[in-house]
Amino acid sequence: MSTVQSLYANEIVLILKAWASASFAAALFFAFLYGTVRPRLKRAFRIARRNHDALRAARLRVRALENTCTEFEVELVRIDRIRQRTEEHYVGMRRRWEDLNSERRAAVTAEHPKFPPTA
Repeated sequence: MSTVQSLYANEIVLILKAWASASFAAALFFAFLYGTVRPRLKRAFRIARRNHDALRAARLRVRALENTCTEFEVELVRIDRIRQRTEEHYVGMRRRWEDLNSERRAAVTAEHPKFPPTA
């Protein structure tokens, strides 16, 4: 074997050793990442999924509360209208009652002028 061939063979051996050590380092690096980063990513995804589910449930509760508030507002408007009608009815009844009492007082006073009715 000549000197050139032996130098060439030594270069090939050196390149193969470098390639083997680089691929071994890459394998160690990916094993490290797979062993340390992947569990963290899985845990982060699990936490994110839990948070997403919690947010979805919270959104549903908020929507239900908004619907309930809307129903309460509608009920309040209905009850307020009933109260207004009741007050108007009460005022009308009170006016009629006072008119009736004043007519009755006038009739009693006309019949018995000596004894005016007491309030």
